[in-house]
Amino acid sequence: MSSFLLLGLERWQSRRVILIWLVAGILLCIVVHGENDGGVSAIRKHLRQLPIQGVPDSQQEVRELSIFGTDDRQQVTDPSTYPYSAVGLLQWNDITCTATLVASNIVLTAAECVLDSDGELRDSSQSSSGFTLPQVTEPKTASVTRVHKQSDFWIKWTNNTYVLVELDAELGATNGLHLPTANTFAEDNPMNVQLVGYGCKEEASECFQLCKIHFPSEFGGPDYMLHHDCDESRKRSPGSPMLIRSTNMDTYIIGIHTTAIGDDTVEDMTYPSYNDSIANRGVLGSFVEPHLSFLVQQAESSASSEPRT
Repeated sequence: MSSFLLLGLERWQSRRVILIWLVAGILLCIVVHGENDGGVSAIRKHLRQLPIQGVPDSQQEVRELSIFGTDDRQQVTDPSTYPYSAVGLLQWNDITCTATLVASNIVLTAAECVLDSDGELRDSSQSSSGFTLPQVTEPKTASVTRVHKQSDFWIKWTNNTYVLVELDAELGATNGLHLPTANTFAEDNPMNVQLVGYGCKEEASECFQLCKIHFPSEFGGPDYMLHHDCDESRKRSPGSPMLIRSTNMDTYIIGIHTTAIGDDTVEDMTYPSYNDSIANRGVLGSFVEPHLSFLVQQAESSASSEPRT
């Protein structure tokens, strides 16, 4: 065989080896990637989903509160009855907000009650942070053990509209409220709700109001946001739940009021009527529900794995 043919054969064999290694490398990458996807649970995939629309960080300014017409909030006559018995006050240093029991030892409130504008926890000592149900026969109090931020769960979502706060006592074992899953209720038309919270005419009293919420499909807002015409006060009102009772008589939190949503700043004012440009705003309960479900599932798994004594 001539040296020319030998040289050509050697070159062909070298190229074949390189090609085989290249194909093997590609297949290895595909297999490894597939194994990672297969090992990620459905709930962890859900954590990484980004809501369709959002407000840039630079526009996430504190929005003050509004009264539409006259303040129609009324004092709850018997706050020891459900669902009023599940709504209390969260104290964080000198800030007091409305918060609602949504699990045995977890309350839901607005992010601005415990987070600063950078999304970090406001300074607080153990003695100055806690949750209280002040309207029951014997007020029940629990200390805060942990704060779960929205951005802890929605890991690609940096703005914080709500927090889920863990307590050291199970105050909500029998009287917690429900969060709806996505599509539990139709969200294409305004909905009549009952607002429950504090900060009305007598700050220490629990109040309610029949009012209306508007969903993102109506005003072109982000998927997590709602507009509402409920009357609110600057103090104590953030975190107030908006409730609806389903046909099976379960009470759901359709949303909570928060001042930390919006691209404008509206001063404390009384307006003759509601419109979208001056609407009070809130976060939808269905946006919070996956986060709460994950925490509850995590707690149950941890409890079941502990050795029995």
